[in-house]
Amino acid sequence: MQGELLTLGDYVAVVQRRKWIILFCTVALALLGYAYAGRKHTTYHATVTVATTYVQAPSVSGSASGASTSSISDERFLAGQAAFARSLEVLEKAAKLSATAVPGVTPASIGHASTVTASSDADILQFTVTSGNPAVAAELASDYAHAYVAARKNAVSAQYQPVINHLTQTKNALQAQVLDPATTVDVIRTLRPQITLDVRSLAALSNYLEQESRGVQVQAGTGAPSVTKASPIKYAVMGGLAGLILGLIAAFVRNALDRRVRSNDQMSASLELAVLASVPTPSRKLRQANRLVMLDGEALSGEAFRMLAARLEVICTPRKRKVIMVTSALPQEGKSTSAANLAVALAQLGHAVSLVDADLVRPTAAAFFGVGDRAGLTDVLSGDADLSDVAVEVDLPAGIPGTLTVVPPGRRIAEPVGLLASDELIATLKSLAGASRYVIVDSPPLLSISHGMVLGTRVDAILAVTRADQLVTDVAGDLKEALDAMPTPKLGIVVTAADTTGGYGSGYGYYAPPTPGKSVRKTAGGIVPTTHHSPIQVPRTQAD
Repeated sequence: MQGELLTLGDYVAVVQRRKWIILFCTVALALLGYAYAGRKHTTYHATVTVATTYVQAPSVSGSASGASTSSISDERFLAGQAAFARSLEVLEKAAKLSATAVPGVTPASIGHASTVTASSDADILQFTVTSGNPAVAAELASDYAHAYVAARKNAVSAQYQPVINHLTQTKNALQAQVLDPATTVDVIRTLRPQITLDVRSLAALSNYLEQESRGVQVQAGTGAPSVTKASPIKYAVMGGLAGLILGLIAAFVRNALDRRVRSNDQMSASLELAVLASVPTPSRKLRQANRLVMLDGEALSGEAFRMLAARLEVICTPRKRKVIMVTSALPQEGKSTSAANLAVALAQLGHAVSLVDADLVRPTAAAFFGVGDRAGLTDVLSGDADLSDVAVEVDLPAGIPGTLTVVPPGRRIAEPVGLLASDELIATLKSLAGASRYVIVDSPPLLSISHGMVLGTRVDAILAVTRADQLVTDVAGDLKEALDAMPTPKLGIVVTAADTTGGYGSGYGYYAPPTPGKSVRKTAGGIVPTTHHSPIQVPRTQAD
């Protein structure tokens, strides 16, 4: 339910409920990984190592240059050089060097097929190229490394050559001035320190450039390609793990979006009523024959209705709760079947029971006993027949000590709500209650049509029927509002199809057009369908 904290058991229940989603995702991605590995071509990796040392640049004043001893400077320098190696300038040089050996190569293709990695424990850069051809991988890796070396030397030379040229020109001019006979001794004395400084700066710069040239070199013996083959097992395991994670995410997302009420506890909390019985789905044979479990001895479903009858014995007092309406939220939830089975179960306890088929739009309960297509409730309420003329006491199997009287729905009329709201209905139910211990009234669904709300004010108690695989939170809320709107006491809930799980068909539609196989009778209100049923039991008319 919304707002409740989930426990470990709740998470386990979600995994069990959505196990097929999880299993499908796991197996599907594992198979995809296996297939991908089988189609993946063998690749070759060639790595060329370039030794590159950080040399501290001299100042123009002539301070000496040399290799750096700072690890922080080395790390920053290597990171900067790795970034420089990925620049377009270096990639273009590499493409030009490889153009002859590898026709069609471009800077972009080299960039996509290569990586440049700075070593964490040595002053080296590793140039790695991946290709399906070992010779191409080795050639591109070597050319890439040499292109970097050349580009770095060019960059350093381009940075310091203008300084060297300027210092050389300055030094030559000063020396020429010293050699000029017209230059005085005092002037010569002032010029010599500047000439000395320029000479020292030139020497420092020359030494720096020499160290730079020696400090960046392609190491010999590197560049031999290594082969890498895709492992189907590895890819299948990786795909399976990814599928497991994806499946778990999908399972919990699906569960979060699922609006169905999934347990008796949730159903009871949603409606604020106790679950009195959980009825499993009848066998296919009974469903196809449209027969009742209480008349055919199905132990599991029959015991559920016997348990329901026993509980009603405790809940319902003989004086105050004799007329019980059985209703549901939507059609096809099993309310008519439950009402008919409950009536038989109460008769098995030795009671006189009356079953009133008051679902005047889609009558079903009376048809289980073969008395659906005859005069009934609407005829009594219209004044066209007496209750004694339409009430039928049906033959029950041997051994049932009680009796069961069925009141069919009667002729179909266009708008029966006026009859259900009449005093005649109250008198009819009172008359049946005087002759019976229980009067079970089968009502239309509350959310489909107004008839159920009208009937709910004419009975002593209400029993709600919900289908386990059909009730969703929205419908549960609407059903609770409808039940709360009626002052009649609510006995509890009967859960049908308790052994199933499945989707919910949305919509409150109820009326249906006539279908083939149904006869049509004209009434004052129009044309309505009347379904013919084959008798299950041979009925006898109750004596006046």
